[in-house]
Amino acid sequence: MLLVDFRRDGLVQLQGLPHVKAFVDEEQELNDVISDVAAAAQERRKTLESARRAATGSFDAREFVARYPSVVLIIDDFDTVRDLLQPTAKSQLEQLIKRERGTGFHIVLAGTPNDIGASWDAWVKALREGQTGFVLGSTEQDDTQIL
Repeated sequence: MLLVDFRRDGLVQLQGLPHVKAFVDEEQELNDVISDVAAAAQERRKTLESARRAATGSFDAREFVARYPSVVLIIDDFDTVRDLLQPTAKSQLEQLIKRERGTGFHIVLAGTPNDIGASWDAWVKALREGQTGFVLGSTEQDDTQIL
């Protein structure tokens, strides 16, 4: 679990939990964490594809991915994170959301419905267009449905 809380007021109480691998409250640290997660997810994807090719019979991708720990990126203060993410990290985050969903990568994003709904960032759009998930507290009719 990776916690992102630049204001240090929403998730700070959770940083001592045993599953928390990083508590991020600085811009460069966030960009570094996203780069590390992207590299690990790409390596996991390559390993999965190699195992799929090597399988002689049926192959259970879910069972294979279950061997690895899930990576949960929890972002509080969407508006602050959106403004501080470097372009490279935004691109990496978009690719994580689009391509690595089936490899045990999950994201939880907290922010106001107006900020998230009005965002044109590609990574936020990818998150909203994902096949799974839901948005709580939104005033958009489409967001009240499970995606």
